[in-house]
Amino acid sequence: MLTKLYVLFEQAAGYGVFKVEEFEEIGMLLPQLEAAVHDLSRFNSIVKLVGFSPFKSAVTALENINAISEGILPEDLQQFLDITIPKSGKKSKVTLGVSDPKLSAAITEALGITCSHVGAIPEIIRGN
Repeated sequence: MLTKLYVLFEQAAGYGVFKVEEFEEIGMLLPQLEAAVHDLSRFNSIVKLVGFSPFKSAVTALENINAISEGILPEDLQQFLDITIPKSGKKSKVTLGVSDPKLSAAITEALGITCSHVGAIPEIIRGN
């Protein structure tokens, strides 16, 4: 079964979701990513932006980032992930890389999306 890896990136302007291309096994990808983080063109060939959701105001940004820091899934993020991340099916499995284990658990519980915060995930987030 093919696994598709997406990574959530939270920033002051909003949420971004990136798809990791050529993903087979996350452990095998780590040396490639470590090298690519220092070379923008190599990194861009591995990681592609598939969606961005800007915050509507500074107040909204603060509310969302505070919720995330407490491991709570904000409604804005839930809606964004629901439309951006494809559902796992018979032919492919979807995994979402997230920086925080509590947020990872909240996303899995609310949306049924398998999440991970280990392996190559921190390196991908650092590269964004």
